[in-house]
Amino acid sequence: MRVAFLLSGHYTGGCSGRITPRYGFFGGVVGDEVGQYPKGSENREPRENMTGPTSGRVTEYYFIVPDGGDAHVLLVPENGRWTLPHAPADSRHAWHETAHVNRAANKALGLRATTRRCACADMDPGSPVEERVYVVENHASTWTLPVTARWIDAHDVTGLQMATPGVTRVLEEWFSWVHAADTSLRPPWYAAGWMNAAGGWIVEQLAHLDVKPAGPIEQVRSWQKSCVLRLPTARGNAYFKAVPAVLGTEVSVSVLLDHEYPGMVPEVLAADNERRWLLMRDMGSATLDGVPDGEQWREAVRAYSQLQVGMVDQTRRFAVAGCPNRGLLQLVESIDRLLADTVAMKPGDPSGLTVREIHALHVRARALKIAAHRLGTLRLPVSVDHGDFWAGQIVVGDANPVFIDWSDACLSHPFFSMAFFADEESMRPYLPSAADARDSLRDTYLEPWTVYEPHDVLTQARTIACALAPLSAALKYHDRI
Repeated sequence: MRVAFLLSGHYTGGCSGRITPRYGFFGGVVGDEVGQYPKGSENREPRENMTGPTSGRVTEYYFIVPDGGDAHVLLVPENGRWTLPHAPADSRHAWHETAHVNRAANKALGLRATTRRCACADMDPGSPVEERVYVVENHASTWTLPVTARWIDAHDVTGLQMATPGVTRVLEEWFSWVHAADTSLRPPWYAAGWMNAAGGWIVEQLAHLDVKPAGPIEQVRSWQKSCVLRLPTARGNAYFKAVPAVLGTEVSVSVLLDHEYPGMVPEVLAADNERRWLLMRDMGSATLDGVPDGEQWREAVRAYSQLQVGMVDQTRRFAVAGCPNRGLLQLVESIDRLLADTVAMKPGDPSGLTVREIHALHVRARALKIAAHRLGTLRLPVSVDHGDFWAGQIVVGDANPVFIDWSDACLSHPFFSMAFFADEESMRPYLPSAADARDSLRDTYLEPWTVYEPHDVLTQARTIACALAPLSAALKYHDRI
């Protein structure tokens, strides 16, 4: 998520000894993404990188297949020219979901592929075909190069005639990325070889737990915010998640959450704080965004509110675990700094704010500060704010809701969490009765907080907090990146 998008106010966790799985770590990727990290369960990228299912465009996957040192890339002939290997998509998917990409690469090239990164979400936005480019890594122990294919290096790119417009530019960007001097912000899983290390760690941790793998490791997604893998075991699916340094506190915070609130958050099987790795038990596949039942929505909101109230007395422990403090004072002190960064608002860009919107924000700066000060005068304590709380982050469990993906968690005003559930337009695609449910969801959430303030005061506080929530989220990413 970028600052401009957030400022716009739109929301649209018995085998001993050495294990050698007969499938290999990455023996094949099958099935759609299900379980603890269902489709859409993490923050979405800016809208220009997402093409909806009603766009009318078909999708073609193009594959950058580098050699072992990333010095060469595979090209194939097409109509007397050259292009990247490619294959049609089987169905519509978000660009950072990778199981279908790996499946297509395996079928087209005979690989055992995992995706390192999406190099380009759309090579030619004006084309009727959405051409996505993915960098894949081949884990096959033996592989036969297609007879007509060739390897090229950076010096060959401009001298070749390409059959597909945009390939030259994408390859130039790829080799520039490979040779970049500054890689400090690059997620580790974008590097070749990282996936094998992660797979080895997963199998090692399961061996310590005496859990036998029941299939190959399957890659669920790869993007800037995380790499997620899934491994079926004799005791159900296990999920692995790696996060970048800017979200690294998720590991220690998730461990603390599981310790204090078991059954309400993902169960952590293993963790590596240094590498920012988590191994978690699958908590279920059904999420609230697929359950258009107002009563279940109210149950989830009630459980989350009670969880936050319980966390009030634990804020010191969350602070020690690394949960960042993003309270109202920090918000007020950061407003001017954020609004002074016009570049971050991307004026003139389709994904950014218009000049008029930027001007309106400057005009409202004083009102925003007053609103934050007013909210701070109430007797509402700081608690843990999930940071990206919406229906897709709630697994509808057999016993109780389970709240997943705490990568954006912080110590802040608790009511910031309710922005999605206060927005009828955001809820309507998932809950057709959103107009009727909005007030009951509000009252359900506020009831546990009446130990601090009366209901009418809480109602006003929630209205203010939900208006400030996009600003708080924008500041969070502005400070991190």
